[in-house]
Amino acid sequence: MICIIPARAGSKGLKNKNMQFLANKPMIYHTIDAAIASGIFDGIFVSTDSIQYRDIIESERNVVVIMRDASLAQDTTPTFPVIAQILELVPDNTPFMLCQPTSPLRNANHIKEAYEMYKQTNAPIVSVCKSDKSPALFTTLDADNKLSGLVGVDKNYRRQDAQAMYYPNGAIYISTKRDYLLNKSFFTPQTTAYIMDKKSSLDIDDKDDFTQVIGTRYFDYAIREQETFQNFAHIYDEMVVPSNENLIFGDSRMCGINIDGYTNLAIAGITLHVAALNIYKFITDDTQKVLLALGVNDIIASHTPDEIVSLLMAIVERLQKRSISVIVSTIIHTIYRFQADNDKINEVNDKLKAQAVTIVDPNEILSENNCLLYKYTIDGLHFNDEGKKLLQNFYNKHC
Repeated sequence: MICIIPARAGSKGLKNKNMQFLANKPMIYHTIDAAIASGIFDGIFVSTDSIQYRDIIESERNVVVIMRDASLAQDTTPTFPVIAQILELVPDNTPFMLCQPTSPLRNANHIKEAYEMYKQTNAPIVSVCKSDKSPALFTTLDADNKLSGLVGVDKNYRRQDAQAMYYPNGAIYISTKRDYLLNKSFFTPQTTAYIMDKKSSLDIDDKDDFTQVIGTRYFDYAIREQETFQNFAHIYDEMVVPSNENLIFGDSRMCGINIDGYTNLAIAGITLHVAALNIYKFITDDTQKVLLALGVNDIIASHTPDEIVSLLMAIVERLQKRSISVIVSTIIHTIYRFQADNDKINEVNDKLKAQAVTIVDPNEILSENNCLLYKYTIDGLHFNDEGKKLLQNFYNKHC
């Protein structure tokens, strides 16, 4: 199995689209790195018309870059001759996967799953995504912009009753050299769909698409957690600690919260997984108390309640072995923040309250009916001045 990644330099919708930086590396690297990480390819081939692209990619990634003729790099150039040029290099029975760099959220797992499907079916594979719009709602416009093709469509249409429809998302195509050159297409009567989720199916054609992918990538907290371990370690190393006697370890919700006699070491974006690797560097023989106010970012990063409680208690037990008094704050509820689901927050909090550790629960003053009160928040997660004041007074009273 080989991988083919086409990367034309000329793009009208977004100049140098394939090389635009996304999450600190050129966008095409997300596809190249996913292909490498999958471990299934005997060779990875990038087809480009740009010498600059070639020089950069070859200097940083272990792939073969094939220069294509200018005639194969026009706006009107179909995909077939671009693929055919690379297929000339391999035997007729060679299977290959086309991975377009405009699908940067397709990852190594998607590639491996599609490959396993190909091995099981021995048929062409095309990745698809479920459409969130029914074809019944699409039409052309008349010369005077009349919606004649949609007359009466709202009389009986219910989205819930619409049949599920799927479209090719451009992320993964699999065939063999022989079949593809014969059919000149991936779409045959035997072609099987590999279904991908909506987020991973985002396809970049223009600036608006790119901005959407940036937002999706930025708010993928599970990925951010993995990528920022080193950054957080550096932040901790740069911290000046006036006293190690009583310490606060928290996330952005604790930033700016002053508790008498405590040194606040809260950092925005931190998870328990990051804290567990860094907080012990601040623990000395002088440390008497530690307040742990963490966990909401772990929920956002899709860690399970059991994982969160297990890691938190591992930190607690390690501190208690050094005769340090540990206080754990429950996770404060949110409002209108689907990433930080209150049902999961409640599950974590209930499990924490069953542990052998001192618990303080700010939800007593900030929440109602298992939901953060709207009047205390600026964005559903963080607190306004009134909320911060209540929280600070609460901790000063109970810690």
